[in-house]
Amino acid sequence: FNAAEINAYGLEVESTWLVSDNFSVRSSIGWLDTEFDEFEADTNFDGTIDTDLSNNDVARAPEWTANLDFLYDHSMFGGDVSWVLNVNYEDEAVYSYTAVPNTDDGVTDDRTLVNFSTTYRNSDNGWWVRAFGKNLSDEEYRMGELPVANLWVMSFWGQPRTFGIEAGMDFDW
Repeated sequence: FNAAEINAYGLEVESTWLVSDNFSVRSSIGWLDTEFDEFEADTNFDGTIDTDLSNNDVARAPEWTANLDFLYDHSMFGGDVSWVLNVNYEDEAVYSYTAVPNTDDGVTDDRTLVNFSTTYRNSDNGWWVRAFGKNLSDEEYRMGELPVANLWVMSFWGQPRTFGIEAGMDFDW
């Protein structure tokens, strides 16, 4: 029922540029081409094939992804401070296929998210505190959709613009 023949091809390239002792830039880009060669299923187990996803895209496999990080580290107040600006892109993709009549398949939206954080770590690396902002452009995006008992499709959305502070301790076991 859940086994199919799939061809998948892709390429991912990552790079890091050490601009100075304190500043670096990391990036990655990924391309993925996936498709069901053959995927026929008897979803109600009556002995008759009622679903054919052959030649459709594989679910949850976006064609393009990209990431860009700007990182700056320095000493301050007797400890180390790290600043990170992140831009992250993910292409739209099928999230799930649905048999709900007159309903489109579930998808994830393409999205570009901008995130920022600054972390202070004391000199003996025993504790740290971080201030962060996620989805700074407040982009609204669907993270997925799932059919519910072939009656309707439930969507769930990504986190809106969020700010916070978190802290932790490092344990050297």
